[in-house]
Amino acid sequence: ALKRGRAGSESGDEQRSDKSLPPGTRARRPALSANALLQEMNSYRKRFPQIVGFFRVSCATGEGLHELRTELVQTALAQPHMGEEVPRAWMHLLGEVLRDRAIVRDPSSWQWLREKAGACGIRRREDMVRVAQFLHDLGVICHFRVPQLQDLVVLDPQWLVDVMKCVENADHPSIRNGILPHAALEPLYRHLVPREFLPHI
Repeated sequence: ALKRGRAGSESGDEQRSDKSLPPGTRARRPALSANALLQEMNSYRKRFPQIVGFFRVSCATGEGLHELRTELVQTALAQPHMGEEVPRAWMHLLGEVLRDRAIVRDPSSWQWLREKAGACGIRRREDMVRVAQFLHDLGVICHFRVPQLQDLVVLDPQWLVDVMKCVENADHPSIRNGILPHAALEPLYRHLVPREFLPHI
């Protein structure tokens, strides 16, 4: 998926607009009828209006990959922040985050990001919100502005993927009919998640 958001926009979510290009990675499987395929695509578009297209691809044969790459590039170039100037302090903070991420993959806190940003000359709260969203849109960090997660800053998005894989690949005796009780989750990713962040997961 391609995420987009104006680097210089206001901090409210109403300024954001996401674009998504979902590929179907089993192009070689038996195809749905044209009518069934259209119904399925329309169903997804109603649920996820940010979808701009569907792409039938095969990793085995390469079918459809050129079309997907072309659309990815065109959609990326059409984002409103392309070509905009980014404050030097934001790029300084980006470098600091990347340096820390090369040493430690564990998530950090909003306070940690504030201190890093302050050292780069970013001190106003509204600027903090905007630069955090900028880094999130770039895929450098993951920061979710919801009450349960707003104090959590994931420095390495791959770390979050690894945590989710622990759940997806779980083979736990308490799983019944595909349902894993919440109480059984902690042992699955305890080796990945620092103790102070376990309540956020």
